[in-house]
Amino acid sequence: MAARRTTTRRTTRSPLRGRALVAMGLVLFMLVAATVVWRRSTGVATAREMQRMRGELRTLRAEQQDLENDLRRASSRRSVVSEAERRLGMRVPTEAQTRFLPSSAFSAAQDVGADSASGVAADSLHIGQLKP
Repeated sequence: MAARRTTTRRTTRSPLRGRALVAMGLVLFMLVAATVVWRRSTGVATAREMQRMRGELRTLRAEQQDLENDLRRASSRRSVVSEAERRLGMRVPTEAQTRFLPSSAFSAAQDVGADSASGVAADSLHIGQLKP
């Protein structure tokens, strides 16, 4: 009898083949797509937040300008005088109540120490007071 030769078939399969390779491709595609969608949605949310903050900045700048205008108006001489008259009952002195002293008299008064605390150095001293 003739010797039979039995051959065994060697299966040389690669670890990934067919369906497994397609499945891995789909999983990779889904991961990339999910990352792109997440990145874009984060960018859109950031853009909305920046737009909201720009609007808030415009509002705050307008409010700051209004407050600066109010401060300028409130610190004007006319406003201060009218508030002093209204709230405190004070009034601006008349010509008869106002005296201007020459600078030499002012220097003599400073030497005596009468007005050294104010530190005013002017050519003439305005002496007058607002009376209630």
